[in-house]
Amino acid sequence: MKITKPFCIDEELIPKLKNINASDLVTELLKEHFDGENVQNLGKLRENLKKKLQKKAILLKEVRLLKKKIAEITAKEARILKISRKYPDYVFKCIDGCRDVMAFYSMFRTDTTLKRFKWIELKKTFNEVKGGNNKNV
Repeated sequence: MKITKPFCIDEELIPKLKNINASDLVTELLKEHFDGENVQNLGKLRENLKKKLQKKAILLKEVRLLKKKIAEITAKEARILKISRKYPDYVFKCIDGCRDVMAFYSMFRTDTTLKRFKWIELKKTFNEVKGGNNKNV
């Protein structure tokens, strides 16, 4: 939004202002003045540098977190894709239908299709798909 604000200037500057967009010039000069980018005041420059370094640190932290999440998701998808080649879709439907390993184990004990596979491998698969603990396999 633009606001008109009258101000006084020297008379010898008026012919020069006719050749340029005075509104943009005034806006740019005021921004520079208040932002302190081109100010010769050392205190303001240090303050601006400190603010920009803080913003940079926050941005870098967010970028690192995003990269980490992307890497985790990519690795998980790759593991699941590798696992999905070993087993038929029925096994994954059974895994999705179980809330924990014990429920899956009871299904394994009664289902003849699941019994074709080794329990240890199915448990590893369950933990990979459901995001459980892989260490107690």
